[in-house]
Amino acid sequence: MQERATSKRTGAKRAAWATRWHSVWFRTFVGLAVMGGFSCGGGGCGLLDLGGCAGGGCSSCEGCESCGIEPLADGFPAEGRIENAAQARLTEPGLRFLEGNLGDVLEGALPDGLTIPIPRTEFSLAGTDYTLCPDEDCFARIELRRVVLEPTEPNELRATVDAILDARDPAGDPRTLPLVVDSPLIPPYTCDVTLDTRGGGRDEVSLVATAALNEETRAPRDGFTRLDVPSAGFREDRGIETADLRVSGCILGPLFNTVRPILIGEVESQIDELASGLAQQCTRPLEGADGALLCPGGTFPRGEGDEAVCRYEDADDADCVPALLGLEGGTDLGALLASISPGTHADVELLLAAAGEGEVEMEGMNVGFRGGFESPSPSACVPRVAPPELPPIPAFADARGDVVPGTGEPAHLALALAEPTLDQLGWAIFDGGMLCLGVGTSLSQQLESGLFSLVAPSLRNLTFPETSAPLAIALRPQQPPDFTVGVGADEPLLSVALPALEMDFYVFSHERYVRFATFRGDLTLPVDLVAEDGALVPMIGTPVVENPEVLNSDDLLTETPMNLARAIAGILEAFAGMIGGSIDPIALPEVAGVGLEVPDGGLTGIEQDGERALGIFARLAPSSGAAALTAPVETAIEVRDVQIDAGALALETWGDGRTRVELEVDARGPLGVPYEYAVRVDGMGWSRWQRSPRFLLEDRVLLFEARHRIEARARVVGEPGSVDPTPAEATVIVDVQPPLVRLEDGRVIADDLVSGDRLEVRFDGGAWEPYAERMDARGAERVEVRDEAGHVASATQGLIRGRANPSADAGCACRAAAPSDLAGALPLLAVLALLRRRRGRRS
Repeated sequence: MQERATSKRTGAKRAAWATRWHSVWFRTFVGLAVMGGFSCGGGGCGLLDLGGCAGGGCSSCEGCESCGIEPLADGFPAEGRIENAAQARLTEPGLRFLEGNLGDVLEGALPDGLTIPIPRTEFSLAGTDYTLCPDEDCFARIELRRVVLEPTEPNELRATVDAILDARDPAGDPRTLPLVVDSPLIPPYTCDVTLDTRGGGRDEVSLVATAALNEETRAPRDGFTRLDVPSAGFREDRGIETADLRVSGCILGPLFNTVRPILIGEVESQIDELASGLAQQCTRPLEGADGALLCPGGTFPRGEGDEAVCRYEDADDADCVPALLGLEGGTDLGALLASISPGTHADVELLLAAAGEGEVEMEGMNVGFRGGFESPSPSACVPRVAPPELPPIPAFADARGDVVPGTGEPAHLALALAEPTLDQLGWAIFDGGMLCLGVGTSLSQQLESGLFSLVAPSLRNLTFPETSAPLAIALRPQQPPDFTVGVGADEPLLSVALPALEMDFYVFSHERYVRFATFRGDLTLPVDLVAEDGALVPMIGTPVVENPEVLNSDDLLTETPMNLARAIAGILEAFAGMIGGSIDPIALPEVAGVGLEVPDGGLTGIEQDGERALGIFARLAPSSGAAALTAPVETAIEVRDVQIDAGALALETWGDGRTRVELEVDARGPLGVPYEYAVRVDGMGWSRWQRSPRFLLEDRVLLFEARHRIEARARVVGEPGSVDPTPAEATVIVDVQPPLVRLEDGRVIADDLVSGDRLEVRFDGGAWEPYAERMDARGAERVEVRDEAGHVASATQGLIRGRANPSADAGCACRAAAPSDLAGALPLLAVLALLRRRRGRRS
């Protein structure tokens, strides 16, 4: 009777590879349906990367560190959870895409591509010891030939994969597998084993795996979705054949026929275990301050190091606590606005994870999500406000189909984010202080006192003797933002209402910032999202301001609060544009070599039973392919005409007119291809691409007296890689006030709000020359100063025997007094000077 073989395998490499495979399975078949959900900017972390950080589901969360996501030891509070906060669908066309591209997906996702380790394996037979791959440098290469994905009701996805297997070395080159034979009859020696499934009667083997999205019933994961793999491995009649393993270099070659079935069993068992291991997506314990391992909700940490997981019972063979399929953690969302408002912080805990059972419908897979947002440390800069009430959220029918609503275009993925979920997010960032922004010149160089130069002339009294000084604006919201998803053709995609918003305005005066006014009003921001060049670009429209009023201005400004409120309401449009231009585009996630494309109409509002949701419908596309054209083009810009309505810049008529700038843009690049163009003003958001090279700009920011920077960029139509990385620039000067000039001690003192030191001067009608600070008046009777806009101001001085009279008042051609008259006039001159000073202060 044949002696039964016993075996022992070294599992370190196998476990590491299995962990990576777990992550790939989760991210590809579940994560893709979620579409990234959140992006953190900069580091590029999305939900697909962060999903493993939900309760420590991945082997590590190194990819999440740049986003600052920290797992929650006790999980997100149950009382703050939103049922059906979002829903996602992997459509039938999406499954067909994955069938045709799964090989590329896995090649891009796994560090070693479709190459799996064959561990060191030891076994004994008939008194002889065998060691396969003793140096742990053996691998098997998987070449996918055919993939079939079959959704099976109620909640399963069956994958059948036909593949070629052959042996490889660590570099990926073909090799034989070393088999060390240690027999008591002869010294140890090594056989060479060839593994290649093309050596038998068929080229491929078949692997079959079934994944199910089930609802977990045990706390603390009760109600969440659990990914199970009830069956996985080689198809019974399509495994490795005897002829797929060949031996050479064996002294006892005939005995190999006895060993061959054992080797086949070892290789098949290895792959079976890897496939079965897909179900082992377990929650990893967190390390507490004292080094103790912590698990959520009364579950138990078992194991050590990388092998430690949370289990429902305090036993190594107890069921592990499944990891959330999604995102749960805490982060400082205020850090996302660091470029706008340095030092802003807002700690927010968030949850967005699959909940309930998956549902197979129309050959696709639907899954619902449980969500929630709250601030663990409310900010002192806002009043305490109760969270919004959460109405029942329905399943949105438009997000359970296979097409982009209203277009009939096929979609691979559909995501619906319910409006109450957005409101809950708005409350959390409000409560955490994220909207308590303090912005200044880091946002825009236009934020200086010149911004109010015409609407609040008395502000100059606070900056004297300077004509302009830095401004700062501090936002103090009094109510959380309220989101409304637009579903009509004439509605923006999102409307963000900020009731009772307060804004404090500060000016830098006498080495410190002084508050000179507080604006209060109900602000509504229209926001559209545009899919462009692999990113979602926020487009902030014209704000609507209701119930505007100005407070705290009486002590420092002479203008009426009513007129100031009206003017500031108009200025807010430009302010919103400045903030919008500072928000980076949201990169669409790329997962395992697959990117997302949002077609026209793919960003839309959807409605069901009186509730609304933000719908995102996308198509999958291989992201590894190079763009058809990657060479950038060169852009040129020409300002054709500038029309300034000076009345529109005055306090009483602020915004009644517009400054109009006509531009013509040109592109230089490949011949015979169409180009499209985009422009922006003062670093605000880019306009949408258009094919016409002519632009008419009427942005409200052009009502500010300033040197406005106009940028233009061009690209070949539809070719992101051809965008000009160095936009062309032009300057438009909006200046309706003449410079200030006076003569003092024989020196010319001049300044201008816009031109600054770019002034020209001439003496007694002579030639114009560049102005230098406190330059000599050269004894001239009349000095003229001209700014870049052509405005001229002048000052005159009296003469004594052809020389400047130092006693004459600057700006006047006064007659010189006789010495005897001068002594008697000194008291009167002193009184007049005092009256002039007081009058100057009142003005």
